[in-house]
Amino acid sequence: MSDKLTDKQERFCNEYVVDFNGTQAVIRAGYKEQSAAEIASENLRKPQIKARIKELSKEYISQLEGRKLRIIKELEGIAFGDGNIKTDNEGNITGKDVRDKLKALELLGKTIAMFTDKMDIKGDISNSITKTNINYSELTEDEKNQLIREKLGN
Repeated sequence: MSDKLTDKQERFCNEYVVDFNGTQAVIRAGYKEQSAAEIASENLRKPQIKARIKELSKEYISQLEGRKLRIIKELEGIAFGDGNIKTDNEGNITGKDVRDKLKALELLGKTIAMFTDKMDIKGDISNSITKTNINYSELTEDEKNQLIREKLGN
């Protein structure tokens, strides 16, 4: 078998790196929809297709990195630019707005994890949790009250 890919195989590879969904890549590449899952599985086992997907993935990642850098530079321009607010003849804001500057600063801060929406808590809690198998329905009222007092530290 030749190492050269057919046009459909090349289209499959290009479509596959978009979302890594073999069945959808097969359909978008123009294969028959009825046998898409089977064809995807078959294609993904072929060494020449695997190699092409790996190559395209590297290119795609490189492009993404370039886009990320461009976005960061644009945000820096908004966040750290001269800050002049430009208006048209009717007084409408056409240039940078204070809100734009704040949003750009916020997004830049997020790229360096300066602001987080979640807390990262680390530590060993294995000694602080004890598992008990208590059937509360079998306890007397006094026993239940005693457990409550122990839990509350009274």
